[in-house]
Amino acid sequence: MDMQTSGVSVAGEVAAGFEGVRDLLAANLADAGDGGFAFAAYVDGRKVVDLWAGVDDGAPWRPEATPLWMSVTKAFTALCVQILWDRGTLDVDAPVTRYWPEFAASGKDTITVADVMTHRSGVLGSQELTDLISLEDGSGIDRTQEIVDIIARAQPLWKPGTKTGYHTLTYGWILGEIIHRLDGRSLDRFFREEVALPLDVPDVSIGVPRESRAAIPDLLPMMWPEAMPEQLRADVQTLLAQARDATTPAGVSCVARNGVGILDRIPEVFNNPPGRTAALGGSNLAGTAAGVAKIFGALARPNGGGLVSAASMEAFTTVRNSDPDLVTMVPIARALGYWRNISLAGRPQVFGPNDEAFGHSGFGGQLGFADPVSHVGAAFVRTHLTSFGLLPLLLNAALYQAIDASG
Repeated sequence: MDMQTSGVSVAGEVAAGFEGVRDLLAANLADAGDGGFAFAAYVDGRKVVDLWAGVDDGAPWRPEATPLWMSVTKAFTALCVQILWDRGTLDVDAPVTRYWPEFAASGKDTITVADVMTHRSGVLGSQELTDLISLEDGSGIDRTQEIVDIIARAQPLWKPGTKTGYHTLTYGWILGEIIHRLDGRSLDRFFREEVALPLDVPDVSIGVPRESRAAIPDLLPMMWPEAMPEQLRADVQTLLAQARDATTPAGVSCVARNGVGILDRIPEVFNNPPGRTAALGGSNLAGTAAGVAKIFGALARPNGGGLVSAASMEAFTTVRNSDPDLVTMVPIARALGYWRNISLAGRPQVFGPNDEAFGHSGFGGQLGFADPVSHVGAAFVRTHLTSFGLLPLLLNAALYQAIDASG
């Protein structure tokens, strides 16, 4: 059904009892800015919310639109690693060099797969990588073989395992190369054949097939909400300043040069073919909100949707560290590629009310999570990027209120 509010439609469907989620979205349409957004949720494997609103290039948001999810991608790359762990093919506590010998160069021989997944390897990038990738149109970011060769030569910024710093881009390239070397398939093919197709979500992909580019809404530059708390605004501005400084860990991670980092140029990089078609395991998942929520919903069920075992779910969602991050500058409860919902340093829980929930956020306001307590999978995506993603937290609260009311 559609709800008209100020000339803009909220479209989609909700199950009986979940109308409050739709009403909340309708009351917050201005949050879409000049773009669109979508929210979907599964409970016990049943789709209960599938809503979208706003516009894409001036036209109403299409239900088949498959926007980009930024770093939510990292959770699904972790899932691919988890599948290999389940099969006994990969040991996350083994050094990366067991699977990729060339990675040992420049003092990286002790780095484990888990160090990469918890952002403790120190391999955030290099000048050579920064020089390769254009922040004007994304060219170079799709030269995967050249990039993994650069990473193999790169020197870590600190002694591996001693500090934590967000691997903005290298996370996906390193794990993708390990998967390729172990399995023979590229990351995008592995994800499609082992996750998307078995769960019947063919519209979710890591990297965008050329024939599917037309379904990708453009990302729009950062907007700063008027209601944004001053301290939060200052914190985000500090983060962006660090990400523009090539001498800082954040700047190295964000391929900064000449006072500009990739966080300033998300539309330029990811609205162009190189940033869309390459399988960037840290940043360019594409899919409908319903498709992404369905995958998280499968992980929230006791059998992992048939994809993974209970043993691997325990191993991959156990917190490994919650140290302050030299790039994001905030502590995060990090499991193996997933972020846990445990509240740290007074920050709110973002994946619903249960500590056991896990998932990942994405730059600009994207969010996806699985809650194994309430068997919930939910996902929110937007195209007009924002630095203050309050709406998905409100939608999550409305979702759980409906779940509680249903008994």
